[in-house]
Amino acid sequence: MNHRNVAKSFLLFFLSTLLLSLYAMSAYAARATLTWSAGSDPKIAGYNIHYGTKSRTYTQSVNAGSETSYTIVGLEGSTEYYFAATAYNAQGVQSGYSNEVSYTTPTNCTYTISPTAWLFPPPGGAVQVMVITQRGCDWTATGTSWTTITSKASGTGSGTVKYSVPADNSAGIRTAATTIAGRIFTITQVGR
Repeated sequence: MNHRNVAKSFLLFFLSTLLLSLYAMSAYAARATLTWSAGSDPKIAGYNIHYGTKSRTYTQSVNAGSETSYTIVGLEGSTEYYFAATAYNAQGVQSGYSNEVSYTTPTNCTYTISPTAWLFPPPGGAVQVMVITQRGCDWTATGTSWTTITSKASGTGSGTVKYSVPADNSAGIRTAATTIAGRIFTITQVGR
């Protein structure tokens, strides 16, 4: 059997046995996680995900390897995307496209924090900062060398970040700027 017949046989077997159900399992602003059923052909070495903003016109491709789930990041907000998968064998011969799914990404995320600054007395203390954003929007928070984040330092959607500040026995004032969801949160502490 020549190479062309092997490739044709692989593709036909793949298409007839693989029940590929690619779907948008979950999506966040600028990201979509896709999951599909693995093919039953033992010759399948991996999968490629193809996507674009027009049906059956894919301008981007990523190699998912042998995994059956892949998260695509860097998508534009408020945009409809179309996705399909292909399988390939060890020689790089690729199958035809799977069924297509579409997904419209949420509106671009906006973030607000409250409060934006906090003044601590010499004994220190704790503060809770609210993060307000749309559902599905990811965010992170940073600390400083003399503060501690006592809650999760990241989240999705609205949430809170808790900071703890130790006592300051110095005579001066110390100030630090942290970042929460891309916004500045200023911590100031008065010394003794």
